[in-house]
Amino acid sequence: MRLRKGFDVVHLHWNPSYARPVYLPATPNPFPYFQWLSSQAAAASVSAELFHPFDSASVRSTIDSKDLKYFSPHKLYYVALTIVEIHMTYYEAAYAGVFGRLGEEPIQLVDPRDTATVARFRDVWRRHRLPSEEPHAAELFSCAVDSAGEYCARVEQWRQELEKAWTWCKCRELGIRGETLSEVWPDPNRPAGPPFTFPFHFPVLAPPPFRVDWARRILNREHPWVQAQLALMPRFEPALMFRHCVWMCGLPSRPKHIVFAVPRGARGGGRAVTGGRVVRRGRPGSLWGP
Repeated sequence: MRLRKGFDVVHLHWNPSYARPVYLPATPNPFPYFQWLSSQAAAASVSAELFHPFDSASVRSTIDSKDLKYFSPHKLYYVALTIVEIHMTYYEAAYAGVFGRLGEEPIQLVDPRDTATVARFRDVWRRHRLPSEEPHAAELFSCAVDSAGEYCARVEQWRQELEKAWTWCKCRELGIRGETLSEVWPDPNRPAGPPFTFPFHFPVLAPPPFRVDWARRILNREHPWVQAQLALMPRFEPALMFRHCVWMCGLPSRPKHIVFAVPRGARGGGRAVTGGRVVRRGRPGSLWGP
């Protein structure tokens, strides 16, 4: 299916860890094609793991500074903090009322601060939850609905940390060093190299991922250079991605399938394109939420 200019949504479900194992064949760089598609689409979205994972105690990787050029200044990019799959048939999706009028929009991007809409997806998920469903979805709904105030505060903290990650990448891209770097990051423990510490255990044949604790890093937001970089920073809006899946892969009687193209549409504007392939038709509209 071809991209419909000004109508479709392009989603890049990729992060740097996909290209990390050196014992596998080299993977093509997805950014040039993503940039070309997003320049023609109605909107674009990426996974949070690309820049700064949300609420993750494990590895926090950061995009390579040489790839920042593929993201246009001031352009809007939705950032999927997490992806929740809801397993049900097409008939059930048509009556659920959350995946379009007749279930024709199998991917929904929801503002994480829109508690009422998140609660609607929680109710649908509860009705169709499979016995072997992973508990991360239950934890997400508990935090986003039952503890909405605290969850919104964590989303805002993530947004602040994302700005730090972007600024750090710009420092590396532009070669900011010495006194200017000390003024931008007035932290006596500021690292001299890529952020920040290595894990103790990692595969021998793969380079180690970086652990980044941006909450402990101090960014001088009053510095003119920092203000200039943040002013040119793309608009990253957090979103929760809900995916309607007809493969009952959680049932013991059904074999599990490996799916490489996760997103299949979005309320944010028509079909979704993953890795350059349009995978489902949707309906144009705006992001759920206020």
